[in-house]
Amino acid sequence: MSRNRNTFAHYWTILADGGSGIYLYAREAAPGVFLFIEIMDLPDVMGRDATVRWSAQVDVVDLNAATPRMIGDAVNSCGGDWFDEGETTPFMLAEVLHSYGTKSPVWSGDAGRLNEHNFHDSPGEGHRPFRDIRAKARREAEALLDADTRDEVLDTKIVNGLGQTAREYAGGTEGLWGTLRRIAADPNASPEQALMLTLYAGAGRTLGGDIVPDNLRN
Repeated sequence: MSRNRNTFAHYWTILADGGSGIYLYAREAAPGVFLFIEIMDLPDVMGRDATVRWSAQVDVVDLNAATPRMIGDAVNSCGGDWFDEGETTPFMLAEVLHSYGTKSPVWSGDAGRLNEHNFHDSPGEGHRPFRDIRAKARREAEALLDADTRDEVLDTKIVNGLGQTAREYAGGTEGLWGTLRRIAADPNASPEQALMLTLYAGAGRTLGGDIVPDNLRN
């Protein structure tokens, strides 16, 4: 990841400027709350599996909701060379959590047709579909600068088949337990949700090795 701290449109910080096909921008929305826009050149990132040129995602990282364990796991995963000597800033911690996946995904979109003639072009920031998808992602992200809008989106945006909200998803393992308890208490849970609850209860552990609480296994 580039450590360049240039600004994007005066308010956004450029964290990655196209290296390895990834563009990453960030800004602080409130104390401890950061917005990220990530755009990927999918043929560069995924190779022949790509079906469109650009994929964009908007995420929220809330340091206020991150537990010491979540932060520690993220820092250890990213390695000690992430930080320069000196003070560790909230912005740096937010970068680490975003890279690790401890984030709330709130919007995604794609743009740019692919065919045999343009698959290997890697057109960069000058590509009109890139500019269009970045502008749309920025509008979606900057709507979250309003605290009430941000809270509503984080608490209502469903991000996976478990029915997790964007905020629950960012909670990692603890967020998962909360979601499964909600499913267990919901008589209207979908068959897919009930199946996931049964699978976790039967396995007793997550793929990461965390032990499923007793009240979910019983």
